[in-house]
Amino acid sequence: MPYCKITSLGALLCVLIFIGCSPDDIAPEPENHNNSYEPGIVLTFDDTYVNEWYQAGQLMDAYSWKATFFITKYADFTPEQKQQLHGLNNKGHEIAGHGLNHLKATDYMAQHGLDTYINDEITPMRSIMDADGFNVRNFAYPYGARNTELDTRLLQQFDIIRGTTYGMLPPESQNCYYAGNRLVYGLGIDDSYAHSDIEYFKTLMQYAKENGKIIIFYGHKTVPNVTGDYQTSYAMLEGICKYAQDNNLKFYTIDELRNLQPL
Repeated sequence: MPYCKITSLGALLCVLIFIGCSPDDIAPEPENHNNSYEPGIVLTFDDTYVNEWYQAGQLMDAYSWKATFFITKYADFTPEQKQQLHGLNNKGHEIAGHGLNHLKATDYMAQHGLDTYINDEITPMRSIMDADGFNVRNFAYPYGARNTELDTRLLQQFDIIRGTTYGMLPPESQNCYYAGNRLVYGLGIDDSYAHSDIEYFKTLMQYAKENGKIIIFYGHKTVPNVTGDYQTSYAMLEGICKYAQDNNLKFYTIDELRNLQPL
């Protein structure tokens, strides 16, 4: 029986409004849906929470975890935060881009044009991060806000770009699996999402294991105890990492996906 919390169209609409997604944010069926890979998991985290990620990493290292951190507002980081980012990078985690100032790409492009968005948000982000030794190859949209025009342009700038997808769909209907495409979609694991349930996430990981899939998750601030939105609890993160380790699911970074060949 499909695992589902959403029992009405109204509930679904409430979730979509809450997270601020548009119809373009809902992932289409992947082009290469039948591709099979060594089963695994991609953990990604967005925004500026370097201290929190670094602290969580001390605990998750026990599971030989690996993650991709999509960074925004890098110009405001302290020397200590930059050092922590390098520490994460040196352990095999990926440091990627999330915009210079976390602008909502669709809105900014509509107001100022695509070229201005690139010049204001993407080019300077890459410049300052590259200057500090971070080879930014991949990008995640702030708020998951994207459209085809943005995708086309940003795929000239990055190897892989990540959007977002939502809802407690049956595992076979989820769009959070890597399917050989350069546009990928992550499913949120912050505790505030309506679909956030460790048992549900386990069904997705089990489906990935049985069907040669790589599942992509995303979160924000990692915390011992959740006190607000956009927070992933240690309990949730540890539950995911432990299940992945116990079931021989490989940890990938976003960057590691680009050279994979189907089995």
